[in-house]
Amino acid sequence: MDYKKKVLFININESLIKKDVSNFESLVIPVILELKCRDITINLNINCIDKYGINSIIKICNLENKFNGNVFINKINNSIRKLLTKSNLYDYCMHNEKENIYELWKRN
Repeated sequence: MDYKKKVLFININESLIKKDVSNFESLVIPVILELKCRDITINLNINCIDKYGINSIIKICNLENKFNGNVFINKINNSIRKLLTKSNLYDYCMHNEKENIYELWKRN
């Protein structure tokens, strides 16, 4: 995780599945609550995600919504993109593999 100009960057590598979710949430949620950051960027450098991983990201989106912030998802490979499109995750956050993070920084 990295925090710059009120943007929290979260890098997820390899997978976000049931066995990973509790550890992921125990690391990330306290940081979000402490920083009350305006925006979160999640870089999904993963090969595998399941419904528990998707629900975990939705939980982060709902938490960030309490701070009137946004969640951006980047670096989504095509196979993961298909899974996320079938879920309702994109109802909660913004996504674009070419998201210009610099625009977020200029806004802050």
